[in-house]
Amino acid sequence: MTRDTRLMLTSPPSLHQTPFERLWELASNLWWSWNPTARQVFQALDQTLWRHTQHNPIKQLQEISPARLAQLTEDILFMRQYTAALKAFDDYMTATDHWFGTHYPQIQAPIAYFSAEFGLHNSIPIYSGGLGILAGDHLKEASDLGVPLVGISFMYAQAYFRQVIRPDGWQEAVYEPVNRHAMPIQPVLTASGDHCRIQVELGSRIVTCAVWMIRVGRSHLYLLDTDVPENDPTDRTLSSRLYGGDLTIRLAQEMLLGIGGVRVLRAVGLQPTVWHANEGHAAFLNVERLREYRQQGLSFDEALQTVRRSSLFTTHTPVPAGHDIFPASLIEQHFAGYWDHMGLTREEFLALGKHPHDPTDRFHMTALAIRLSAMVNGVSQEHARVSRKMWHCLWPDFPLERVPITSVTNGIHIPTWIAPEMIHLYSKYLGPLWLDQSDDAAIWHRVLDIPDHELWEVRQFLKRKLLSFMCQRNRQGWITGKLEAQQVLAKKRDVQVAFAVSHSHTHTHTHN
Repeated sequence: MTRDTRLMLTSPPSLHQTPFERLWELASNLWWSWNPTARQVFQALDQTLWRHTQHNPIKQLQEISPARLAQLTEDILFMRQYTAALKAFDDYMTATDHWFGTHYPQIQAPIAYFSAEFGLHNSIPIYSGGLGILAGDHLKEASDLGVPLVGISFMYAQAYFRQVIRPDGWQEAVYEPVNRHAMPIQPVLTASGDHCRIQVELGSRIVTCAVWMIRVGRSHLYLLDTDVPENDPTDRTLSSRLYGGDLTIRLAQEMLLGIGGVRVLRAVGLQPTVWHANEGHAAFLNVERLREYRQQGLSFDEALQTVRRSSLFTTHTPVPAGHDIFPASLIEQHFAGYWDHMGLTREEFLALGKHPHDPTDRFHMTALAIRLSAMVNGVSQEHARVSRKMWHCLWPDFPLERVPITSVTNGIHIPTWIAPEMIHLYSKYLGPLWLDQSDDAAIWHRVLDIPDHELWEVRQFLKRKLLSFMCQRNRQGWITGKLEAQQVLAKKRDVQVAFAVSHSHTHTHTHN
């Protein structure tokens, strides 16, 4: 195992020998992103730099001047804010009276949560949309509840593309390198101090993945990275882009996520009791677990039942075209020899991903995930109904309404998505503990106690804040040359119209 010296993220020298050394610890755990006290500290450090770095405390601390830090040591108000944030952080991280600790104190083993993307913060661009945002919110909410959840995903080098609209109205996809030095990631180290690596066989070749980690409150997210010297140039790009490339690249990525993800957890000494695949991209995790149990001497049926009992699968896609399907020839190329370790023939292995209504022997990842999971859910009641109809073929003897696909309606991590101004308003009228009781329907009846004019004032303030942000973004686009004159003028007209509508609504509400 070779030493990886590309990045050992350490605090900048400007923080050394100052009272602010623990700012780096605070910035390196995404707990700050949903805690108002911590966010206020970083904002107060340097408001201009906070905006310039797009609310990225790691980058802010790397760029802040020693003179500004020296000035803040004399600022009594800031020192109080800083001390309060550290106390809140320490109390949060050491608490044992959270929901999980109170209800399930005897359970220590983690839950493994596999997802191709996690949306945690804009400074960590390893997500594209709703699937990743949901996964990120799961990690945050698990942290708040004390649920021992660990995430598995990729450390994308270029992430997902950024949408650019040309002056003629056409969209362009722009991929930009991720600046790891400005992200709160840490290398996972072995006992000997080397950068942890795992290996996955992709047919006749072996791909090595370095392992990174992000702290999300009490939760940890482990990330696989193929951009290491041991791999050939093609394989080094396997973790470059989210949902990039052709079917061959997609299959390789999904093998690395599922099979490699299991091996990462084994390498760091974790033994999850529950395994959750968030969408079919991660379904190979249970194939790897089947192989492990077969290698331990279990029969295939015993291994299958053991895997299923501890596996959950969430499907997100309500249309057939959104589910990953691979040609049998591609599966053979990448899994050649793998099914031997499972004690299976080629036909038996392909049958795990067989769709009953597909006359070919193509491999369906959703069918694989469903067959290897005891519990399957959609993300809303309607989606579960659609999914039961889509996958009724796997339970042909069941009436449609009894197909065992249930629903868990998507929620949000409230502290992340509710504006601080609304949090303050809710605390005033719903009570200071409303956030801890947000799943109690009775709490929300108190919303009717909020005076209309106060709610309207907050709404108008947030709308003006949004429009001001649009103006600022427009100016920045012109200054940096990312927008042309006609685009700037068109956006300016849009903002002016929005301002006028907002003023009209305010006038009408006040008059009424």
